[in-house]
Amino acid sequence: MFKLNSTQEGLLAVSIVFPVLAVIAVSLRFGARKVRSTLQVDDWVILLAAVLCIGLGINAIAGVAENAYGRSRKELGPVKAVTLLKVNFADTFLTFAAQTAVKVSVLLFYKRIFITRKFSLCCNLAVFAVIAWGLAMCLTMLFNRNPISANWDPAASPSTTKILISRFLMSHAVLDLFLDIVILLFPLPVIRRLKMSTNRKIGVMGILWLGFFCVVASAVRIYYVYQFLNFDNKSRAASFGPVIANITIWSTIEPACSVIAACLPTFGPLSQKGRSPESLVASIRSALSLRSSSNSLATEKRGKVSQEKDSREDEEARAGWAKHNGAGSTTIESGAHSDVVPKRGEIIMEKSFSSE
Repeated sequence: MFKLNSTQEGLLAVSIVFPVLAVIAVSLRFGARKVRSTLQVDDWVILLAAVLCIGLGINAIAGVAENAYGRSRKELGPVKAVTLLKVNFADTFLTFAAQTAVKVSVLLFYKRIFITRKFSLCCNLAVFAVIAWGLAMCLTMLFNRNPISANWDPAASPSTTKILISRFLMSHAVLDLFLDIVILLFPLPVIRRLKMSTNRKIGVMGILWLGFFCVVASAVRIYYVYQFLNFDNKSRAASFGPVIANITIWSTIEPACSVIAACLPTFGPLSQKGRSPESLVASIRSALSLRSSSNSLATEKRGKVSQEKDSREDEEARAGWAKHNGAGSTTIESGAHSDVVPKRGEIIMEKSFSSE
């Protein structure tokens, strides 16, 4: 048995608390969705993200239990160093997958509430780009060394396919931050054109920007990756374990907070009084519906005017015919006619009228 240091205690607390909060948020989201409607694709994708957050927590707890996280390289020794690299390798994949799942869920949520054809197409393209980005990151990490075991085992003799992991993680962290900002700003053009007051537009943006803390968490993670990247050999030997632990802490916080933020706008049906976030989401749908139906209403109005005009003309024609009927006479003749010879079994009807 060993005594935990402060870094290990912090990592252990984060690995338990934040995944649990993410699971609670998703559970409340599912409960709220079932109150008024059925579950959608974005709900299931955010559930996947929560499961991946649980995996991140379990992996970090395993690293602490093995006394691998939070120790200097000298304290680790060769065996514990391999253990640290193994859990960190798994942590990287889980982080990539969780971040991708959250981004996809948010984009699908946007697509569901902003019901315009052009925006839906943009969301589909963004979802494809995010999935491709996440898959590319995972494959690059998996095959950056040959054999794969060389990622944690120095005796595996890696080939020339080796890449600098620290620089790769830095580029991924920067791209992740960039994508978070883009996704937060993604619905702004649609919100700007909504037919609602400025205050309500600000309220909608405020709800959708609850994930801003995720940007902060991503920026902090970049700081620790940058710190690790710029260590000299002496500093790296002393702070290797603690810095890796800090990177792991913020790699756990970021996707968990993203899951929580993605769930908050759906909690409206759970509120018993006051304006709920869901009411603003409903306002978006109604505003978009009003805007999209304005042209069709104008067309329908023009059609009704045309029909009324035709009806008036028909009524005038029938009135004139009735007037002529009152002053006319009808004669039915059978047999011969002065101009026309009827066929067998036919009669000739002659109708005449005079108008004054």
